[in-house]
Amino acid sequence: MYILDNILLILFIESITMKYKIESIIESKFVQSDLVIRFPYFVRIFQDAAFEHSNSLGVGVNELLKNNLAWVLYSMYINVNSYPKLDDKIVTTTWCKCKKGITIERDYEVTNMGKSILKATTTWVLFNIKERKAIQIPDDLISMYGPENYDILPGIKNKLPYDRDINYEYNYKFKTRFLDLDSNDHVNNITYIDYVYTSIYRILKVPIFVKTFNIVYKKEITIYNEDVTIELNKNSSEFNFKITDVENLYAYGHLSCSI
Repeated sequence: MYILDNILLILFIESITMKYKIESIIESKFVQSDLVIRFPYFVRIFQDAAFEHSNSLGVGVNELLKNNLAWVLYSMYINVNSYPKLDDKIVTTTWCKCKKGITIERDYEVTNMGKSILKATTTWVLFNIKERKAIQIPDDLISMYGPENYDILPGIKNKLPYDRDINYEYNYKFKTRFLDLDSNDHVNNITYIDYVYTSIYRILKVPIFVKTFNIVYKKEITIYNEDVTIELNKNSSEFNFKITDVENLYAYGHLSCSI
């Protein structure tokens, strides 16, 4: 379904660099009281680069939906060196590390005035919306992204194993909202991060600066899952977390932070 039979389009795609860059200006709606960007918005900005990259290749959200397909985020590891402030202009670079199979890896680097301030690695699956399952990624779709072999965080595995023995000390409930839904009618993956970020704020009573963040998404939250619970385990400046309800584990992970 992705085979390109237009030679001019093929030549155009082959001329595109394998890495994709966008510039963003930190707006007032993204910052907290000290004018530093909030972590969930930081993640949203660099993930927008991934969607723009796909759009530039003609395989964005609209085109995939025509074939009942969607990219779904499976896991993510983020390392933050520093945070931009209001009116800063940042540059996000992203690229794919495609491999044959049902997953695709995508890396990111964010710079501010030429200085690297964030690095991230993510794993995605191509999801068939009608059949409700991940599918094999077509070879011609992989080739369109021009896969790179460069790892932004060498040695880092973003698929954190699940530890059933963690004792979670804190829990907070959230109600799902229509505002939180994405084009797949699932709660957006950034909202999961916002749930965790807000819960930690309730514990510490001050904003945090996330240094490392690792999350694995296990199941989609829909509008029909009215209440979800964020469970937290605190160890000094580190937190383990999971997002659950009575029957389901939706996501879990670990983060380190400073105040």
